[in-house]
Amino acid sequence: MAPLLEMFPLLQTKEMLASSDELAPFKNYSSRMAAIDYTVCLHSELLFHNPNIGWKSFKRQVLNMRAHSDSKGIELKRPNDSIYSFPCPDCMCRINKTEGSRSSSVT
Repeated sequence: MAPLLEMFPLLQTKEMLASSDELAPFKNYSSRMAAIDYTVCLHSELLFHNPNIGWKSFKRQVLNMRAHSDSKGIELKRPNDSIYSFPCPDCMCRINKTEGSRSSSVT
């Protein structure tokens, strides 16, 4: 764990984020603990999904990931800004042509 903490000094686990008193009601419920794990992973920048990965392979993959992440910069979300100044490229402007023609014929 020491090399991982050296590489990621801000690494946190659910045990670090919540006190033992906060986790106590969930200790005997594996599905609830899994839900907490899922929530922590959902809001994490990095997720480990292969417990059998070797250190050399892990280090190579992380360095490649960080190089790509650093080159593209930090993605900024602007939820409170105008949709005209900062349109959402993922969903609002990408309408299927068939849907667009159907909606225009209905109105």
